[in-house]
Amino acid sequence: MGFVKYPIIKKFCFCMSQALILFAVAYAATISAEAKYDFPNTSSGQYIFYYDTRRDAKRLTGIMKFYDGTIVCRTFDSIEKTNTIVSLKILKTDKEYEVVPDRIFTGDFNRDIQYVLVDFNNILNQQIKHTNKINDKKNAFLDPWPEFGYDLEHVFWKQIPFMGLYSTRRTDLKDPFYQAVIIGRMSDSDDVNFFNLDLPIYKEKLSAKFEVPIKKSKVISHSGYLITLDEHWNRIDANKIPEIKHETYWYSVDSLRDAQIGIEKIDISDFPNQSKIKTAKDLGNLILRSHPILLADTITVSELPNGELQLDFVSLEFQSRFRTKHIYRIKKLSGNKFEILNFSAFYETFTKNESYFLDVIKSIKPE
Repeated sequence: MGFVKYPIIKKFCFCMSQALILFAVAYAATISAEAKYDFPNTSSGQYIFYYDTRRDAKRLTGIMKFYDGTIVCRTFDSIEKTNTIVSLKILKTDKEYEVVPDRIFTGDFNRDIQYVLVDFNNILNQQIKHTNKINDKKNAFLDPWPEFGYDLEHVFWKQIPFMGLYSTRRTDLKDPFYQAVIIGRMSDSDDVNFFNLDLPIYKEKLSAKFEVPIKKSKVISHSGYLITLDEHWNRIDANKIPEIKHETYWYSVDSLRDAQIGIEKIDISDFPNQSKIKTAKDLGNLILRSHPILLADTITVSELPNGELQLDFVSLEFQSRFRTKHIYRIKKLSGNKFEILNFSAFYETFTKNESYFLDVIKSIKPE
């Protein structure tokens, strides 16, 4: 069996020594046979990365859940350019959970993973301890370490997969030393992004850093609303391009689509596998999970005075490492119907012209 079950490990391990490859092949088929706990609230294929700046390091530590429930941990040291990859088991005792190593695929356990296990064991048991208080808001909990002379503050948030940890800092310091930076999901069984992520996480799209040229504006009718757009916006009809299923408008200056905005109505009844979606918050969570890579510290979820739910976040395109800013507004209609405002723009284009794009969104009014 070997790597047949874990083709993406095989893809990554092409650069490992022959001995390590043989070691991994021998054990890959039994990675998760003894696992007692596999983060049931985290979907298969999901992963998260934390940025760790302790001990003068710049380290990425990631956790991924395979489709069979196997939990894989990867650490990448950006200074030493080293990788360590192991599978983990989470065992449940009478009083707590224990995270232990299962198999080492590559790297140095003593150098990298023993510290990670200390972190994970503490974080997981902090999560269990505060389970009833972890919700849709970021909540901070104190974790005293008197033997070291300081206290830790852990911020937990329901939007974060696996252990729910958003960040950790020492209370005598301002900034977190351990911060969630990437929330991702495998697009298919050949997706190896988890094994190739490194630092810097993103790059600037320099051509997208332009100021919006002034053009004549007009009020147009779109999906039952009036919206003020200038001459840089072009209408794209539904299905004119395969991935565009509803009428939308593209902003075109530097590229064919520097930004886009559209409003669509959907009926969840048309998607039987999404029958659990009952509220705007449910749909918002689905939208967040549908993006392959999100920058975790950019995600905000807020309820507007008119009852709509707003999502703000930045996604990452892995190959180019370019960022895209997203704003969604979700309105629950009658029955299983929802209305969605969907705006996105290259990150640099949005930040350079934030007031312009927000004014476009503010101009939307019912016909």
